[in-house]
Amino acid sequence: MGQELTQNGKKIEARVLLILRIPYMKYKRLSYKYKIVAKYMKETFCSEEYSTKLSNVIKKWDEIDVYIDEEDHSKYWMDVDSLFGKKCEIIQE
Repeated sequence: MGQELTQNGKKIEARVLLILRIPYMKYKRLSYKYKIVAKYMKETFCSEEYSTKLSNVIKKWDEIDVYIDEEDHSKYWMDVDSLFGKKCEIIQE
């Protein structure tokens, strides 16, 4: 969906509200997933889950690009990959 929205959607700059650190068990050890929560006007957006510690590359109140479907704002993609200059490892569950 990200590629389609970057080509056909509307780009907005949302303000980072927080970076979630979500604990989970992996191989009997505590690990973490990370998500960004950002806001644009009255809308809140949440990124996909990443295994990379996102607070190393973005901070609260920074801006991040979000691509939205102009007709249905529930369809969006937050461009976290550009923060790293390469693909982050997205956790697939």
